[in-house]
Amino acid sequence: VHLGDSVKDTVTGLKGIVIGVVEYLYGCRRLVVQPPVDTNGQYVDAVYVDEPQVQVIVSASVKASAKQRKQRPAGPRDEQRIRNAR
Repeated sequence: VHLGDSVKDTVTGLKGIVIGVVEYLYGCRRLVVQPPVDTNGQYVDAVYVDEPQVQVIVSASVKASAKQRKQRPAGPRDEQRIRNAR
């Protein structure tokens, strides 16, 4: 299972896109699955799912380009860049 895969949780039936992967100290891998918006058009919170209970529906259904990955629009801040901007 990879980032961007469209998956289904075989236990709950939840479907969505893998937007994150968490690997724990003792080997457990959990996937962060983002479901689509609900019937009212509202966003649904992402859910952590154990990797073994996930079935891949479509591999790489969403791909981020190398340029998009380098832009880092979110996440940890570059402290040096912030200091230089002052």
